[in-house]
Amino acid sequence: MTVVTPELRILHAIRVAGWVSADRLGAWLPATERTATIDDESVLGNDSLFTATRTPRGEVYGLTALGRSEASDRLAGLLDSTRTATKPLLAEFESFDRRLKVVVTAFQRDRSDANARALVDFHGEVDELLERIADSTPLWTAYPGRFRAAVDEIARQNWDFVASPLLDSYHTVWHFLHRDMRLVTEEAN
Repeated sequence: MTVVTPELRILHAIRVAGWVSADRLGAWLPATERTATIDDESVLGNDSLFTATRTPRGEVYGLTALGRSEASDRLAGLLDSTRTATKPLLAEFESFDRRLKVVVTAFQRDRSDANARALVDFHGEVDELLERIADSTPLWTAYPGRFRAAVDEIARQNWDFVASPLLDSYHTVWHFLHRDMRLVTEEAN
């Protein structure tokens, strides 16, 4: 049985997202692990696994070749044990993908309360599925909270949380979960 440590979560998160700032990495961790892990220089400071680069928006982290290899090697057992659960969940998740794109596109064309509300309604339809996905592997436990946080912001009319790629917006988190599920399902084969 693979123990999902904070370091393994971060390795996996960067595999999924590519380059990520330390503050955005926190969203990938359960609340109990966030502050201590992100503030722990020994995790992101491990330059054999992680590489950092400066951007106009601050420092971002990526994986070294060894980091990519370590993430795959350490996750192999977990992925093998979740294969049967993740494939049907991925298919069910993908059955909603086109609808989400229609809702987000409508909002991007007309940033109205009605179109923002359509995303909140959409979330009501998929919330239970997102919980089942989170329950299927410890890698995905943080996703439901990330979606709820985006929905809460949208309800407060902070509409950047519909689709901004610079935030943990609903569309961005959906994209990450979709990519995450595909990576896990494909790697498990």
